[in-house]
Parts: sequence; C-alpha cells; structure tokens
Amino acid sequence: MFHLAIPTNNLESSKSFYQSLGLRIGRESDQFVIIDFFGHQLVCHLDPEEVVEKPQMYPRHFGLIVEDESRYEELLSNARERKLSFFKDDFRRHQGKKAEHRSFFLRDESNNLIEFKWYRDPNSIF
Repeated sequence: MFHLAIPTNNLESSKSFYQSLGLRIGRESDQFVIIDFFGHQLVCHLDPEEVVEKPQMYPRHFGLIVEDESRYEELLSNARERKLSFFKDDFRRHQGKKAEHRSFFLRDESNNLIEFKWYRDPNSIF
C-alpha cells in the first residue's frame, strides 16, 4: 500500500471528482481529505495557492495499473459516462511490442493528472 499526498485548491471539488470514480472518502478536515484510491491512501491537502494552469503529462502524474482489460474498460466507460475531464483519451503505446499497453489520463479539479493503464503482457510492467 502506498501513500500519496497531492495539492488541491478546493476540497469539495476534489471529493466530488474522486467519488465520481467510485472511490470512498475517508477522514477529512478543513485542510485535507483522505481517499481510498483503489486500496491506497491518497490525501488531497488544501493549498489555494497551488494552481497548475497548464499541466503536463511528464514528469508529474500518478495512476493505477489494472490487471485485466475488462476492469480498464469499466473505468474508462465510467469516466466517459460521468463526463470527467480527460487530459488524454484512451490510446495504445508500444503497439505490437512486449510493453504494449492502453492508457488514458484524467484531470482532477486542481489539474492533477491521473493515468490508468492496462498492459497486454503483465510481465512487462517492470
């Protein structure tokens, strides 16, 4: 299990965004909210000054690698149905190679980028 802390400029909008992914909200205060990010601890810390106007995929993003393509499809469909903000829609990298994978990026309300991946060959993750 990992712990990741990220900035947010609005706790309520962060809660709403992560709940729309089907995630559970844990403890919260007027300065932070803890989210069960697929079994990991994601903490959104309030920082009204932290505003990323034009986020870039690299170097700053985090995400989830799912084990099967049907779960990936479910997450993708859910994001589309809920009209979440896509930074980059579904695409394939390294097509036809050992490291082939599907990926999409969402943007939360504070412009944090979240990547979701599925690898055709799980042995190529590392």
